Amino acid sequence: MIRILIILLILLWLPVCLQGQVQFNNLYDFEGEGEAGNNILPLKGGGYLISEFAPSYKTGKRVEQAAYFIIDSLGNRLLKKSYAFDSSLVREGKMISLNDGSFADIRTLQDLDSNNNLINRVVLIKFDENLDTLWTRTFEDTVSQKLNARTIIQAQDSGIIILAIKQNGSINTNTIILSLDKEGNEILRREITTPRRGELYSI
Repeated sequence: MIRILIILLILLWLPVCLQGQVQFNNLYDFEGEGEAGNNILPLKGGGYLISEFAPSYKTGKRVEQAAYFIIDSLGNRLLKKSYAFDSSLVREGKMISLNDGSFADIRTLQDLDSNNNLINRVVLIKFDENLDTLWTRTFEDTVSQKLNARTIIQAQDSGIIILAIKQNGSINTNTIILSLDKEGNEILRREITTPRRGELYSI
């Protein structure tokens, strides 16, 4: 009797396993320079949008780009584009779909000032389904010069809310909430003091 029950359980469990099997397992290389995947979003027409940060050495100097590509439901790559921001290093961030069918991506841009001090800014990139940029906006903290992108959501009025982290020296960090209109213009900024290195990562 126990053996029959075990066989029945296996027969019931097998279709579930088969439905959960891998459809494809592909390795994507944007420019062969050691890039890293960042976010993935399903597309309404099928397939996926993938974001990453991709280093390039074409000019002889390391330049990092915000890179995107689209794959179909079988994993075939259909389209890829990348965007550099002068000599800034482009770090990971967060990408979302917007109500109008476009996409918004936030990244941290890193630069060095004349004294080799690190300067971090937040860049917001809005682009369409063809991966063409519609506009970009940058945000910074003029006091600490260290503002790092964390996450992004779309508000009910189609505006955008960005969560960033402001570094105060090497120990303390504060949370910065940026409220933007649908064109990416800053409407409101609030700073939340957090104890020591407490950081908020999601909204």
